[in-house]
Amino acid sequence: MNDPAVLDLAARVTYAVDPDSDYPKHFTGEVMVETRDGRMLRHREAINRGASDRPLSNADIDAKYFENAARTVDATRAAHIRAAVLDLHLHPASALGDILAGATAPQGVSA
Repeated sequence: MNDPAVLDLAARVTYAVDPDSDYPKHFTGEVMVETRDGRMLRHREAINRGASDRPLSNADIDAKYFENAARTVDATRAAHIRAAVLDLHLHPASALGDILAGATAPQGVSA
């Protein structure tokens, strides 16, 4: 957090509550960027991805899971965790705890 470029950018960022938000039904958001030549670029998400009005596909959920999991575990471990969660109804919860702790891989899973 001591990178001068990051600190410079952070000093130019502001935040305001969206008066048109229908939170908590949706997690709306808008980004507005004013360019050096004065143009205003805007993008608004009126309905967040994953809301009931804009559901994610199973493939989208998998992709999002693996993208986030890659921040802390390798692909093989992420696949083992995913399998354990999806099979949670077949095993005691302690089995998931063991997998999260890295003690074991789920039976029958090969990543």
